[in-house]
Amino acid sequence: MPDEELNSLAEVLRALHKRFVPNKVVTLALGEARVHPLLRERFANLPLPAAEPTLQVCQDFACQPLAQGLPAIHAKLAAL
Repeated sequence: MPDEELNSLAEVLRALHKRFVPNKVVTLALGEARVHPLLRERFANLPLPAAEPTLQVCQDFACQPLAQGLPAIHAKLAAL
């Protein structure tokens, strides 16, 4: 994994860990080719860019649209 991808991933994880979000579940998919086999069904219909961090927030049994890229992720987390 290139350093840029690792840095983006680390930044997203730091942002997530700074907030208290009850019942938070974090799944990681590093592009379509790198989805864990047990999670493939969950990510099957989502457009996952190969090198861009992507976040989806699900609350009360409903999932919001994907936030792609660091600025969109930070905005989504700030709105929680």
